[in-house]
Amino acid sequence: MNAKYAPLYILVFSASSAHSDSNFSLNYHNLDVSLSTGGSEYTGTGTGFSGEFTHTFDNGIGFLGSYSSMKGDVANADWELTSTTFGVGYELVNNLSDINGVSVIVGLGRTSVEGLARNKDIPDFVVTGTDEYSSALLHVNSRLNSAMSLSAGLNANLDINIDPTFAVSLTYEVSEAGALSIGYSSNSISEAGATTKVSGWTIGWTSTF
Repeated sequence: MNAKYAPLYILVFSASSAHSDSNFSLNYHNLDVSLSTGGSEYTGTGTGFSGEFTHTFDNGIGFLGSYSSMKGDVANADWELTSTTFGVGYELVNNLSDINGVSVIVGLGRTSVEGLARNKDIPDFVVTGTDEYSSALLHVNSRLNSAMSLSAGLNANLDINIDPTFAVSLTYEVSEAGALSIGYSSNSISEAGATTKVSGWTIGWTSTF
């Protein structure tokens, strides 16, 4: 599996209200993978964890750092992928209140990826790869009520031929300092006659401080 397939979930800036915020999130990912090549289609699965730190300043500028580790199988291969991302963004709109409102954030990110694939029948046959690329980020957050928010995001790769990643998530605030979230994301890449599609569910916990 090419390392270009790694970031299957979207990395976005958390939306803040009228004050600076720092957030740390820990997420679990459950992935479905399909590989189409030579008229045949192969399916597989994957799981993994990610951690993300974001901070938004009073002036609307924010930054993030994240790390993810995923592994799974597709066709006759086991795969492992890790990625590290750093980014910066700006909050174009923020009229969020405790019960309603919308926030819109745009940004740029840079990701480094390492991956490997191992043939199940020949364990010593291992293919490795690395990659780096930049992405444009769009994040929209809508406050539904005092406890729930709905977010949607788009991650458009600027360097390599990957379809934009789309993601949506629902967040429930358990307390002022923490929230549970569930999300879904999907993307695909076509290269050298092969198309890989990846989609997955994410559950996570975010702490605000």
